[in-house]
Amino acid sequence: MAENIKMTAGPTSIDDVLSIKTEYVIPRFQREYSWEDNELLALLEDVVANIAIGNNKKLDVGNYFIGSLVLVDNRQSSKQLLVVDGQQRLTTITILFSVLTQLFDEQKKEVLSDQVHEYVEFQNNDGAPVFRLRNESPKPFFQTRIQSKVDKRDQRDPETEEEVRLLNAYKYYQDVLSEKKLRKIFKKERNAEEIKYINDIGYVELLKALRDQLLALSVIQIIVPDKDTANIIFETLNAKGKDLEPIDLIKNKIFQTLDSESPIDKTKEDWKALRKKVYSRSELVKIGDFYRHFWISNYSGVPASKLYERFLKEIPQNRKAYTGFIDKLKKSADVYIKIAVPMLEDWPDLNDKEIYQALDLMHILNNKQSRSLILSLIENRGLISGAKFRKAFGILENMHFLVKLSKGNPSWIESLMAKYAKKIRVAKNKADTSKIIDDLGIDIGKKKPTYIQFKNGFEKLIFLDEVTRDKKLIQYIFRKFENSYRDTNELKMYKMSLDHIAPQVEKVENGGQIGNLLPLGQELNSKMGAKLFQEKKQILAESDYMVVKKFLEDNSTKEEWTAEDITNRTEKLARIAFDEIWKI
Repeated sequence: MAENIKMTAGPTSIDDVLSIKTEYVIPRFQREYSWEDNELLALLEDVVANIAIGNNKKLDVGNYFIGSLVLVDNRQSSKQLLVVDGQQRLTTITILFSVLTQLFDEQKKEVLSDQVHEYVEFQNNDGAPVFRLRNESPKPFFQTRIQSKVDKRDQRDPETEEEVRLLNAYKYYQDVLSEKKLRKIFKKERNAEEIKYINDIGYVELLKALRDQLLALSVIQIIVPDKDTANIIFETLNAKGKDLEPIDLIKNKIFQTLDSESPIDKTKEDWKALRKKVYSRSELVKIGDFYRHFWISNYSGVPASKLYERFLKEIPQNRKAYTGFIDKLKKSADVYIKIAVPMLEDWPDLNDKEIYQALDLMHILNNKQSRSLILSLIENRGLISGAKFRKAFGILENMHFLVKLSKGNPSWIESLMAKYAKKIRVAKNKADTSKIIDDLGIDIGKKKPTYIQFKNGFEKLIFLDEVTRDKKLIQYIFRKFENSYRDTNELKMYKMSLDHIAPQVEKVENGGQIGNLLPLGQELNSKMGAKLFQEKKQILAESDYMVVKKFLEDNSTKEEWTAEDITNRTEKLARIAFDEIWKI
């Protein structure tokens, strides 16, 4: 840190921090709220553990240090302090006070509720309400859903990953601060006499003790004079082991350069829209994953730990370059969500249903390794013929399926995908991309597992009422078999049920294997039940599925279905799958 930076530092308490008429602002470059249940519980247990039962038979607060609070004095024009370090703790403590506000209100302790809420919201000198903590990223969700007084809160749904975490923190504390669970936390590691005291004391007294201990928490408050200093501190702190993703540091660097906040902070709004887009289909899609796959697809393969370093090296540090970079991210995010969480309607062209099928498999497998290459393929589709485009997806689909079933080491996949993502990006015409995709098939073919490896994995696929982990994968397998038996590729099997040929009630040893399963519509499946094999065949004859028709042809003379039949059919399906359907 530069030696000429002037600052003030000293110990203080949360009570002092949240009692002055000051608005604490989470600056635009800060990372999003990231605490989850483990961190939330750890803080609460530490706070409660410092509450002692004194000789006066009262709950006494203790001295508990929770770290530093680094602030920027931005009060030249208004009473504001920017939070550079400590925002996760300060946000969590604010959420705790919001929950306590509600709990006191539910206990008909309006005065206590109002007093606690003053640590969340105060009135300025003009009598206008001001939230003590202002976080622009989840605005207005944080303010209206969590910080507002109980009777003024709305019930809007979270729209970003950060808003989900904020709401989760609020609901988590609502749950663990319920009377029964709070007493349990208070009694943790106490002696018998103390436990008796906690059993006898009123619930409101426990809540008051928690309030008092939160206010007594001690911090080292460091105040620096300007935003440039804040950026230096931010990067310095996070170069020393803070748990920040590269995307947070990249965001900070971009915001540092694109610093215009008037009349509209376009950069902040663009970044918020980007995160919202990435999250829009599933909270399981992380912006850190998106950014890494975007970078690999557009620039080069790189370990996650080196992404910030490469960003500084490869993207010019000026307004034009950073503005273009954000625009590029936003466009890719529109494509990325269709890769990460595919939907059939994303691919309305009948010829593209194969693309959806490939993406759906990767989604079922939660496989992310090919996303960089798929991003390149889709964004450069204009340079790829329809046949080669579908071939590329077929190669990737088959590769992931074979690797999954063979339980092989997939460590080679990501580096190969990075290599071909770059090749697609620099291709100049359809002849180039055609050769690249052919070469991709050859390279992946060299990594193809053996039939024995594949067969061993295929035989281990199980579906029973009590074992459902492989259900979606088995349904996918039957869709592929069905399509291989038909001349068209209409994919009409997305609502199939799975029927056990030998009923589960018979407890056949290998009854969960794929050789004992058939795809059926719900209506026919409900008719099958635990009927005898001959009766089941009569019902199966009503099915339109080619997989079922093939099964009936192969077993027309059989009068019963045994464990040996299941083993033989499983092996037969494995051989067809490996040699014909998922060939590379």
